[in-house]
Amino acid sequence: MRLKGTVTVQQNGQPVVIPRSADATHSFLERMIDIKDGHAERTARFYNRAEATLVDGAEKVQYRS
Repeated sequence: MRLKGTVTVQQNGQPVVIPRSADATHSFLERMIDIKDGHAERTARFYNRAEATLVDGAEKVQYRS
């Protein structure tokens, strides 16, 4: 997933535009627990990897599991 945009806030009565972006990826195993009429009613997921990077202006935060 990749998102990019801006956030506009008020600072000292003036609008300030802050660039914002996010990149994320994940991988998982999924099993169907209940199936009804050929469609999954319930599933279970086990995430092998989940990572995200969030950037607000000059601030960068990374998450990993």
